[in-house]
Amino acid sequence: MDGSADRTEVEAHGVTDEAYDDGADGTGRGRFDRRTMLGAAAAAGVAAVSGTGGYLIGRDTGPAGSASAGSAAPTASAAPTAAAIDDRRHQPGIATAQQLCACIAAFDVLEPHRPNLDELLARLSALAPALMRGEPGPARANRDVADSGVTDGLGPADLTMTFGFGPRLFGGDFGPAAAAPKRLVELPAFHGDRLEPRWVGGDVVVQICADDPTVVAHAIREVRARVPGIAAARWTHQGFLTSPGDGRTPRNLFGQLDGTANLRPGSEEFEAAVWAGADEPDWMAGGSYLVFRKIRMLTPMWDLATAAEQNAALGRDRHSGAPLSGGSERTPLDLAKSDADGRPLIGADAHVRLAHDAAPMFRRSYNYDHGLVLPASAGIPDEGHTHPPGTAPHDHGPQQPGMGHWDNGMLFMTYVRDPGTQFVPLQDTLSRSDKLHGFLQHTGSAVFAVPGGPFDGERLTRALFG
Repeated sequence: MDGSADRTEVEAHGVTDEAYDDGADGTGRGRFDRRTMLGAAAAAGVAAVSGTGGYLIGRDTGPAGSASAGSAAPTASAAPTAAAIDDRRHQPGIATAQQLCACIAAFDVLEPHRPNLDELLARLSALAPALMRGEPGPARANRDVADSGVTDGLGPADLTMTFGFGPRLFGGDFGPAAAAPKRLVELPAFHGDRLEPRWVGGDVVVQICADDPTVVAHAIREVRARVPGIAAARWTHQGFLTSPGDGRTPRNLFGQLDGTANLRPGSEEFEAAVWAGADEPDWMAGGSYLVFRKIRMLTPMWDLATAAEQNAALGRDRHSGAPLSGGSERTPLDLAKSDADGRPLIGADAHVRLAHDAAPMFRRSYNYDHGLVLPASAGIPDEGHTHPPGTAPHDHGPQQPGMGHWDNGMLFMTYVRDPGTQFVPLQDTLSRSDKLHGFLQHTGSAVFAVPGGPFDGERLTRALFG
């Protein structure tokens, strides 16, 4: 990454809300005018925003993972997550059709004692099924009020809650683990990382997704209300998706189509790439590994780049999504095709070329936008910004001050069978050679082992530590 950043830039977090349509069917399930889009995603088994070109926008595999634009819309139900709750193999929120709003939060157990972890998991495993059914959360410890009530009348809005464990739980602080996950290893340092320590790691993670931002906010509040005395929040991030409808591919905050060829849940490739291997401990059967990266997208710099610069960095036409080698959005890349002067149409440092042969991963990412964060409004000088090599000369005009304080981008989340062989090699390559990375800063990072379903605190602590 070539851009510079001051760690004070991202001191403030914002929650991005979107307008919510309660729905004419009376279920309380908001649709954001996306029934057609979700119908296509459900029929094709594709998460609504999952990538098409490597790390930032997915692995470029061609049309195999594309959503079908002609699929029928799903029928809304009063308890749309009931089937996911009853799945005895996997936790909800992985293969589930991707919802429009999310919060991902990591917690640290205050003292490395088994009883603290036991109590935390017991509280969370009692809370999650109730909230996913649209019921009030169980009574909190030392409190007479059972639930905040902010979602009364809203219904579950397709809420899912997915839990995972960080490496520290298996590193000896909590005693020897009876059944440690085989592939849970801290991620290595990558070239150009600008990680904030407060946005790195965590003992227990919860991924909360729903179609209503209020339902998401309520769920994280209910989690937070049950951790005092046994755990503390390490970090939280809120995210959102676009909903173009009609089965079209959504866009990320660079304006790029983001969802053309993600793996299809239920396909052989998905099964092989996502779910834990047979050599994992029993509690990981039906589980996975979650890699999280907070990627700040330098949109002030991106917005001043020319269309040719943007397309060259990606290797695709930003507006149509077609590869620069020709065709349409789902046309396979032609990496051998050159222009009249013999130069490859998709450059050697283009994002999609570098990601083309990467191991498959299943992405479940979200956009985030915290806007112009506190340090700029408090008068702290802008740290300036840089451009990738070869950027054409241009004038920023009078609006340059404050540009470097803008914080928006992607909450990158990918589920894999093995982070060390699927995620790490690709990220190492992209961090060193990817032209698109000149417009990015990686500021948060974590990896977690995600157990199979159902999430049960008592069962899990026995399995984890005997």
